[in-house]
Amino acid sequence: GARRESGLAKALAKAQDTQAEFQKELKGWLDDASARRKWITGGHDYVAWQNKLVIATVGLPARGKSYIAHKLVNFLCWSGIESEIFNAGKTRREVIGSKAEASFFETGQNEDMRENIAFMTLDRGLEYLIRGGEVIILDATNSTKSRRRELLARCNELSPQLNVLFVEVICNNEEILLNNMRVKIENSPDYKNWNFGAAMLDLKNRIENYAKRYE
Repeated sequence: GARRESGLAKALAKAQDTQAEFQKELKGWLDDASARRKWITGGHDYVAWQNKLVIATVGLPARGKSYIAHKLVNFLCWSGIESEIFNAGKTRREVIGSKAEASFFETGQNEDMRENIAFMTLDRGLEYLIRGGEVIILDATNSTKSRRRELLARCNELSPQLNVLFVEVICNNEEILLNNMRVKIENSPDYKNWNFGAAMLDLKNRIENYAKRYE
């Protein structure tokens, strides 16, 4: 009996010591408002960035970027990898509505706004990674070297361990391009309630505006 009591006493003493140490660490944690705030908001110090991937598409409109992005995300999710698409066009429509004609994309026009929209889309994707996502696809043209450099810099600023992959989509087959443009006009909110001929002309002008500065 005495031996069992002695063993129990030792066990209780050890548990109390452990609890005291835990309370000490907890108090230190609660007193560190900065660390606590980082943890609550998904602070970067607690994200395994080496296991995260940003895929950024590169290419002119109607080349099949969104099609490839959806196919890839479907495969990744089927494989059990938490993945999501973040589309710059969707963000643009949230910011300025769907009335963005070809002139909106002309060189020298609305460039700051377009850059802000692109990086707002990226930030949403990075937030998704912080909350547990594993792969994001930034579905956008990303058609200039300066845009891609800035995108890479922002990812590296968050963590040098964050993996970034640029995927360029090229299509020069006129038949496929024409079909892609037709599908875009029929399905994109940008051309809802447009006359088909006017929408096709506007889309061609938009593509020309992008082609002028494509790198």
